[in-house]
Amino acid sequence: MLVFCLNICAMGVRTIQAISANQVIVGGGDGQVFSLTLNGRDTAVSTKTQFYGAIHGLTSSPDGTQSLVATEKGYLYRLRNQDFS
Repeated sequence: MLVFCLNICAMGVRTIQAISANQVIVGGGDGQVFSLTLNGRDTAVSTKTQFYGAIHGLTSSPDGTQSLVATEKGYLYRLRNQDFS
């Protein structure tokens, strides 16, 4: 069953990581990372940021407070999931 459809980034979704029961982080081929809040059929982009190079790796800490983001240009970023700082 299709619940929703969302066009989120220009060069396709490369990675996706669940950080809680109703929140996921999505990394795109254009270097953008988005936080999506899922509430039934309502989906909202709560935060987004831009990195240098396409996103190739995305993983979250067990408590869901931080993520590591790896790009095709060889950069590794540590990201706070709450405010993307």
